Amino acid sequence: MMVVLCVTEIVSWGVLYYALPVLAPAITRRPRLVTLDDHRRVRHRPG
Repeated sequence: MMVVLCVTEIVSWGVLYYALPVLAPAITRRPRLVTLDDHRRVRHRPG
C-alpha cells in the first residue's frame, strides 16, 4: 500500500512541476484572455 502512495505522490508532483513549462508556450500564444464583458457584447449584439 505504501508503494502505491509513494508512486502516486511522485507522479502528482511531477505533473504539477512540469505542467506549467509545458503549457506556457500555448498560453503565451493566445493574444489575450476573453473577459466577461466580451461575452456580453457578443451575446447582445443587435441584429
